[in-house]
Amino acid sequence: MDFIHKQGGAYVIRVLIAVHAGAALYHHFVRPDIVLKRMISPSLIKDYAPEKNQTA
Repeated sequence: MDFIHKQGGAYVIRVLIAVHAGAALYHHFVRPDIVLKRMISPSLIKDYAPEKNQTA
């Protein structure tokens, strides 16, 4: 039980960091949008107007 609380938490944090970094790279290379630039520095985005979600 001690292993789960000490090592398991560190493992979960590492996985979450890896998933977050992977999602940022996906948005940068696969779907070329400005998500990564917004995450790094919102001041890099000038005159950005997000598209409105059009639902039918």
